[in-house]
Amino acid sequence: MNTTRFADEKRWGAVILNPGCSNRCVFCSPQVRREDSEIRSQEIGVLKNLLQFKKIGINAIEISGSDPIEYDKIIPLIKYIKKLGFGFVQLSTHGRKLSDESFLDELIASGVDRLRIPLYGANAKVHDSVTRVRGSFNETLKGIKDVLNKSKSIEIQISCLIVEQNKDGLVDLVDFVRKLGIGDFYFSIPQILKNARKPLYYIPIKHLGSYVKSAYYYASKNDFQIDFLEIPYCVFGWFDESMDNRCPYPNSGKCLHDIRNKSNIVVKKKIKMCNLCKYSDSCDGLFINDFIKYGVGNLKPIVCDSRILRNNLIKKMSSVSLSNDSEKIISQIENLFLNTMRGDILDVGCGYLKFFNYYQRGIKEGKITTVHCIDSNPSIKMIGNGISKDLKENFIFEVNTLEKINLDEKKYDYIIMRYVFNHLNEKNKCVKKLHGCLKRGGKIYFLEGNIKDKLSKSQIRLHLSEVKNYIKKDIDSYNKILSRNDFNKLKEDMIKYYLEESKSKKYNLEEISNLFEKSNFKIFYKSVRMAFGENILQLILEGGGIPEEKIRF
Repeated sequence: MNTTRFADEKRWGAVILNPGCSNRCVFCSPQVRREDSEIRSQEIGVLKNLLQFKKIGINAIEISGSDPIEYDKIIPLIKYIKKLGFGFVQLSTHGRKLSDESFLDELIASGVDRLRIPLYGANAKVHDSVTRVRGSFNETLKGIKDVLNKSKSIEIQISCLIVEQNKDGLVDLVDFVRKLGIGDFYFSIPQILKNARKPLYYIPIKHLGSYVKSAYYYASKNDFQIDFLEIPYCVFGWFDESMDNRCPYPNSGKCLHDIRNKSNIVVKKKIKMCNLCKYSDSCDGLFINDFIKYGVGNLKPIVCDSRILRNNLIKKMSSVSLSNDSEKIISQIENLFLNTMRGDILDVGCGYLKFFNYYQRGIKEGKITTVHCIDSNPSIKMIGNGISKDLKENFIFEVNTLEKINLDEKKYDYIIMRYVFNHLNEKNKCVKKLHGCLKRGGKIYFLEGNIKDKLSKSQIRLHLSEVKNYIKKDIDSYNKILSRNDFNKLKEDMIKYYLEESKSKKYNLEEISNLFEKSNFKIFYKSVRMAFGENILQLILEGGGIPEEKIRF
């Protein structure tokens, strides 16, 4: 995150000029050209404030308003500010006048340090639909490109307010700004008046999630840093350094109306659910006018931090995608998922508890609360009996099947499901059950082997050989947990189990993948690779919070 972006009253002073604006943006009230007497009054207030800012030690000035670039004396004003000794001057403007090359040359010479310019879309159709001025996109874009070509000292910051007119084009805009070579870009949202009618351009905060997440994921995939301001973290379902919902305001001085006193617009408030959020201390809550008009919908406090699983997956995949070792890639994706686990875990078909070391470490670090292990094989009780006393209260071992077991609704944050689906006779019922017991936004790690397609005898022999080696390698780690007799019995049981599994395959890979998609699971990651002697389907899914009776196929 670019921390120099966020003005505050101790370091920044605000110069607010409203000479009028030639754009007619959907979220702004009509801006008419001000009378000379009114502009003169603004000038006097600005000059008095500048002297006050200098006196109290403020070193950076933000010039904003509607629109300061249309103020006839903007160049002399910037020069005067620099002459007073202020170290940094930012000009927030629609940028259209930058397309005038003679004006731009004077602006560059004035000493301005940064230009903050809005782009509302990646093309004229979208941008101009927000500004409601035909040709505004082309003028602004020309100005940006001219600044980039003429000056290496002036920083450019691009901003975008998310509205109905551009909500479906955010990914295109991220790509557009990235290709311009501008690395300082953020999204934010407009604010609404307390007593105004519900504006047609406005997207309620409770409906923002899909739009901001799509921009976030695309930027992450392309390793491009973008930020999100004034958007509550519950809209995303996580928090990271690219987000800030505590944006302070610059000092507006004694001689101008303090923008912080516009309580009918900018006041935020923490509501009851904010007290449950893990990041309550780092968030100012919701815009109260939005909350009053629209409510919170399905927004939930962040109580279990998933650590942006998809972003990490994308970065991880970029480092292993060139490898020809399918087994290594599968293991790396698996390990990445396991290292993100938090809260309550359900291990379906836990077998010989392959992931015990991950669970143990997570519990000791305070990240994992409980691990519920279910399997139809009674041998799992031996593992449960062998676990140390300090971990026993965190584990639940149950001999049962996914079809028969009763699971609490919205109980689990993460579910592990490896080589289980082939053994299910009531697959629709089980998928419904997974949705019901998973918390909203919870994750499932799914792995399944070659299915339905008949294997040749040589493929079967290879598969059985791989299975034996695979089990022997992993189960040896339990030699320290189990007695020698229990250890040998477990090994025999698991090899027998896997050999029987290879004889009967019920569903093909695409059927399984489609089943999860049709049942409202979101597929974060999917791959089909030849590994361990058979084709392997690997999925990471997000879903949960939907009662079983509401799932339809």
